[in-house]
Amino acid sequence: MDKNQNSADAVRFHALQQFLSNRPTSLWALRQTAILEINAGRFDSAIDKCQKSIRLMANTFGERPENIEHRQQICAIWAFLSEAYRQKGNLQSAVRACRAIIELDEANHTAKLQLIQLQQSMGHFRDAIALGEQFEDGLSECDHLNALPALLFAHFRTIHLQSLVLFVSDCEEMRRSNFVKTQLETLPHIFARAKVLLDEGENAASVLLHRCLAEAFKIVQGFNRLTLRKFLHSSALSKPLSDGGWAICSRSELAKARIRSLVTVLRANRRASDTEFQDEVIVRHDHLTESLFTLLKQKVEEEQQTEKGKETSDQRSRETNDQI
Repeated sequence: MDKNQNSADAVRFHALQQFLSNRPTSLWALRQTAILEINAGRFDSAIDKCQKSIRLMANTFGERPENIEHRQQICAIWAFLSEAYRQKGNLQSAVRACRAIIELDEANHTAKLQLIQLQQSMGHFRDAIALGEQFEDGLSECDHLNALPALLFAHFRTIHLQSLVLFVSDCEEMRRSNFVKTQLETLPHIFARAKVLLDEGENAASVLLHRCLAEAFKIVQGFNRLTLRKFLHSSALSKPLSDGGWAICSRSELAKARIRSLVTVLRANRRASDTEFQDEVIVRHDHLTESLFTLLKQKVEEEQQTEKGKETSDQRSRETNDQI
């Protein structure tokens, strides 16, 4: 199938090259050739064709055409240019291309999402968060259901959640600030956002959402005993489910919640590959999932026993000090 597709693309590419030799300013041919070159990994040539197309359209339609169709055509070329830069690894140029799209079309939510993800890829998590908040504020001023499809809006909120999680997980960022204080301030917002997304049924199986949750639970698990106790009681984690909380009151319950998120991710990945497996392999994979769950449960119980041992030791130390 891939060989046939590659052969068809090669024939099409050759035909387009011949066409361009006679009509080098054909926007249609330049765009189609650029797409094929991006797919083939010839990014420099694709970038040249996209840039040439943008210059030609600017000369024909103007820098900011009033005609919506013309503006959309320019945005499409900028999108191809951004993708070529991204795949080449030139992320700063990809960011500039995305910003050019948004300047032309403020309602282009796909470009906004891509811009946030590019900032994430560069490790610019503060910028990604600021962009997410800016776009979210813009959507809140109008009916988001009319502004973009509900699933895309949910994905946007999950990407913004990912920016927050990446920020509090970033070792370099945390070294530049009071990392525990920053985490304690940011994590409650993360869990509140995640809870809202989970309560909306269509997001309950989102792999990205559960990856974010697993990482957030891991961070909280890493707190020392006193910090953990304060955080659980000051955040919504310890509140009952009926009050919009998570009903998590201990380190072991945190671990169990993290396990549930990890297993959801594992099962989702298995389902995505179902068509590639024979029945017995699927059964074996299900068995692996359950084995992982059992193993992680044992780890939770071990951590719970260790925690109880520490508390007993601390109690004995206090009693000894009181006697002295």
